[in-house]
Amino acid sequence: MAKALTSESVKVEGLKKLRRDLKKFGDTDTLDAIKAANVEAGQFVVDRVKPKMFSQSAMAGNVARTLKASNLVGSAKVSMGSRAVPYAWGVEFGAKQFPQFRTWRGNGDDAGYFLFPTVRRDQQEIVDIYARALDEALRTAFPGGTGI
Repeated sequence: MAKALTSESVKVEGLKKLRRDLKKFGDTDTLDAIKAANVEAGQFVVDRVKPKMFSQSAMAGNVARTLKASNLVGSAKVSMGSRAVPYAWGVEFGAKQFPQFRTWRGNGDDAGYFLFPTVRRDQQEIVDIYARALDEALRTAFPGGTGI
């Protein structure tokens, strides 16, 4: 069952143990399907955030080009920034002393300008996408099961 831990985090109870057992039994197909579910949820966020960033400053557009859904089996993640774009988090959160960034939004429940507000606003849709993809992966692995 997926449940919200914070405004930016959701935990699926039992998923860690399931992944461990699948790995132990060598079921790489289901592990790959879980990974694909993680990427699908992360890509949904990327697709929502990129247009907002491109419509702002050139710096935000540069950060948008670095956004990517991470290809992990353990969690759905979105990464941003690179060596060439080390200011990604300044674009996301703002700054108090650097005038090239927007005003610092803090680190509370309303923090961020692009990524974090999108995750907060679309959290239920993200959970639904993830649950649907994970359910599909598990129904393939366990055809007689009841799903999530």
